[in-house]
Amino acid sequence: PTSCSALHHLICVNHMVRRTSTGNCSWCFETCKHIEERDLDIWMCIACLGPSKKCSVVGCPGFARVEVTRQGSMPCASCAGEWGALTEKRRVYFQQSSNASGSQFEMNRESPQRREMESAGLIRPFLLLVSMPAPTRAVLTVQLGWSSVLDDAFGDSHTEAAAILCKKRYGLVHRCRSGLSKWNPLGKLPNWYDVLFFLAKTMFVPSYMTWEEEFQFERMDSTMSISDCSK
Repeated sequence: PTSCSALHHLICVNHMVRRTSTGNCSWCFETCKHIEERDLDIWMCIACLGPSKKCSVVGCPGFARVEVTRQGSMPCASCAGEWGALTEKRRVYFQQSSNASGSQFEMNRESPQRREMESAGLIRPFLLLVSMPAPTRAVLTVQLGWSSVLDDAFGDSHTEAAAILCKKRYGLVHRCRSGLSKWNPLGKLPNWYDVLFFLAKTMFVPSYMTWEEEFQFERMDSTMSISDCSK
């Protein structure tokens, strides 16, 4: 099934067996239903899948973010004074970035982030992320562990795309780097080929098999992979 249909199935199943509650989500800044995770005192936003807890302010129906860097009971975005300005900023940005011509312009424009991604061999996923609707990028950041709506650079597609790839501790490349460092602790930041190779080897090559036994092509060397990823 597609990710959307799988998510819809998950939500339907959870609706049948778990409690739901509607309130403001401090991850995606939507007012929507949340599903209670059994025995964990954790609720999941059905819009962004962000893990949340009930707001610490008595009587408030909102939900606060559950993050590694935030311990104990926390107020929701509304009670913390974040809701009004950020929801308006989010609404304006999503509305302005909703047309196809705007996406084409963003994919073609130059920026420091674009040049950095080109030199790192990450231009292909970078442009893919830039081409996505702004709400999709926002949900991706939540699923990686932070809310881009809270970032000062929220509203710049190039900065958002670069963060999804390279944000320290949270970005896709940095997450894969922790696994790759076991093979080469002194290695440089992986390019996109390295990331895909790591994922393929981790997910699809059993421990009792080698890469060559499972796949019909050899791994590129570093020089070839960075050249290919820079195109």
